[in-house]
Amino acid sequence: MIRKFIKSTISKRKKLLIHLLIFLFKIRLLPKEFHKRALVELNIKKHKKYFNNLKLTYNNQGFYFVDPMPDENYLKTYYEETYWDNRQDINYPVRNRDTQHYEQLCKYYPDFNSSKKRILNFGSGHGGISFLLALKNHDICNYDFKFPKKNFEKKMEQY
Repeated sequence: MIRKFIKSTISKRKKLLIHLLIFLFKIRLLPKEFHKRALVELNIKKHKKYFNNLKLTYNNQGFYFVDPMPDENYLKTYYEETYWDNRQDINYPVRNRDTQHYEQLCKYYPDFNSSKKRILNFGSGHGGISFLLALKNHDICNYDFKFPKKNFEKKMEQY
């Protein structure tokens, strides 16, 4: 009960601070050092509105996809305006989400690491799970919209 109350309070406080940041930016009272953050928050609102109008659809091959799919120009704009500037963990090679994905992979495929695999990490972003997979001696090729065909060829001790 207390944990839920604390989480709710923190969430409401963060939303209030974001609204205050945007308000001060719009009336030109926000110090210049916070302008980039305000622009990111404004862009997040714009893109959330767009994404909320899309449907998540399931096909008979077992995949979910966004319908209609955003075009390449829209995705480029989204990543440039919001995604990378909104990441608080951008300087960490392996993040909590990466370890969660790796743990799920090992849970559903218990023998996964028993032999070396050639892995395409499609939509790899920063490539965090690739570090974990490379530790198990798998061959990795990261592929991402922002960083196409980025091979993961370096050995772990070089990082």
